[in-house]
Amino acid sequence: MATPRKIRVGLVLGGLLFLGAVILLVQPGAVRTSRLFLRWVVFDTRLKLSLEQDAAGPSYYGATAKGPVALAGIVREFRVAWPEQGVDRVHASACEVATALLHHGDVEVGDFDGTKFVPWRMPRWVAAEKISAELRPMPDFLEDAHHYVFRRK
Repeated sequence: MATPRKIRVGLVLGGLLFLGAVILLVQPGAVRTSRLFLRWVVFDTRLKLSLEQDAAGPSYYGATAKGPVALAGIVREFRVAWPEQGVDRVHASACEVATALLHHGDVEVGDFDGTKFVPWRMPRWVAAEKISAELRPMPDFLEDAHHYVFRRK
């Protein structure tokens, strides 16, 4: 028998898939956008149904309530925790945290232009893909704390 939580998740998933189909029909470049959106929905469903703890955990999501959180700081923490791991593994884990943070509706990503936060103007699932596409191929560890910054809206 399905629990009320699973029914709610199923309804949300159905609604998101419907929204994805609408995006596919009305937006230029819709195939790519729909693919990104579908990955987003799968990740979101996995987070909601999984018994594992949210990859963003209480520490990073909680930190966004206190102020902006730079992905470079998360990478730095991972390097200290896993000194034997290379750039690819550390950045892959940081991308998971970034995606999990973006699954919280009240978290946004952007850049600091020196004095103020400038949010990215794109859907959260596109932002997650952008972070992954830019971070994973980097040859060196991310150190720039002005880009890929998360904050509560």
